[in-house]
This record gives sequence, structure tokens and C-alpha cells, in this order.
Amino acid sequence: TVGAVVTPRFLPGFDLTVDYFDIDVSNVITAASAQQIVDLCYDNRQFCDLFQRYTGSGLGPNGEVPGQIIQGSLLQSSLNFASLKRRGIDVQVNYNRRLTEDLRVNLRGYYTHQIRNSNFTDPTRPDFETRVLNQLGDPKDEFTLNADFTVGKLTAGYGLHYIGPMLTTAYANLYPINGNPPLNEDVISIRKYPDVFYHNVRLSLQLGATTEERKGFEWFVGIDNVGNRKPPLGSTGTGAGSAIYEVLGRSFFTGVRATF
Repeated sequence: TVGAVVTPRFLPGFDLTVDYFDIDVSNVITAASAQQIVDLCYDNRQFCDLFQRYTGSGLGPNGEVPGQIIQGSLLQSSLNFASLKRRGIDVQVNYNRRLTEDLRVNLRGYYTHQIRNSNFTDPTRPDFETRVLNQLGDPKDEFTLNADFTVGKLTAGYGLHYIGPMLTTAYANLYPINGNPPLNEDVISIRKYPDVFYHNVRLSLQLGATTEERKGFEWFVGIDNVGNRKPPLGSTGTGAGSAIYEVLGRSFFTGVRATF
């Protein structure tokens, strides 16, 4: 990894941190998710052995139709991977400064750009790539921004969370990889989940002690997911990949915090 920190003299209170990472881990032992196990069975026999499909006639023990995975048959155990490869850029920006006697600004931003994210899951075929980048749960681009403006004892805040577009099916279905053509370009009509923006707002009022001491009582109120953005394309927001999305729509909160 290589990183740099910039703190310009002409802009007090500002700092910029940029990190480039290139990680290659060999002989990995890890546990794959249920969805990953089912997806990887297409490429690799060791994953097919971790669950059982119903092959009889009629319905299975839990009402499964022929070919369906038998409920409770999936085994999520640790597996040997050939290697994992990750490469990308992390950027962090902070700006915290009192602009006037009564006004303070605090800005914080985080951005991740993935260049490579791939698993090589078969030790017997160490060059066989399963591309994770841009799969559901692993967007190429994601960033958050939080801004707080404090006037006396009152603070107004805004939060932004951006999630880039992601594929709705396996990369290998749509694009050539490992020297092979796309496996099934017609597998799905909509190829990508759209990019998503979440907006949050909040207010807080310091009661009692001075703003600098931050002691006493603080009353706060806010709205998360102001735009009432639901998980796109009917995803639940609770699965291994779709959990990256907000599972709830617009929500309100308020409370009192005591600091002594």
C-alpha cells in the first residue's frame, strides 16, 4: 500500500488522505456466504458438495420441487481458496474549523474506488478468476459525506451516502473471462442495479453547559433516508449482497443524550 496526507497551510483545518492498496493473499482459508456457494458451484466442484438438491419425484421433505436445494442441507464451512486479489483507492477528506466566533464547520468525506476485486477459488486451477468487483454488495464506487454546522449551541447536520451501480447477475454471464465468452447474456433483462443516493438530516441542541465542554444534556432529532429510497429492483436489503442497501424507508428519530 502507498499513502499520502496533504494538510495545506493556506487552508487551516483541512486534511486529505489518499491510500492506494494492492493486496494479494495466497492460500486463503475462509467461509463463503450461502449465495457465493451456490454461484461458485457453477465453476467448482468443491462448492457443489456443500449443498444437496432434491432429485426425487414429487415434492421433497420440505416441499422442494425437483432440482431445488433441500432446506437445511447447505453447509457453510471454511474452505481453501487459491488466492484473493484486491486493488483500489481510498480517499478521506476532513475540514474542521471555526469560521467566526459563533460558527463552526465540520466536514468529513470518505470515498472508495475499487479497481480489482477477484477470488481465485480453486487451488487446482489457481488462475481461474471469479470476479467479485461490481457484483451485488461490492460496488466499484461508494462514498459518504457528513457535514455539521454549529452556531452557538445549535448544530445542523447533513449526511449523504452514494452506492454505485452493480450487476444483477454473475459477471461471467455477461462478459468474457478466463478465456471464455459470456456464459448467458440473455439470463436477465436488466443488467445493473442503478446507483443509489441516501440523504439524512439532523438537528441537535446543547442544553446546560457550554458548547466547547459538550457536557450536560443534548436534544437531537433527525430524518434518515429523507427520499424514502427503497432497495432497487425488488431486492430485500437483507441478503448477503443486497444488505448494502438501506432496509428501511424514511425514518424519524429523536432523543436526549446526557454527558457528565
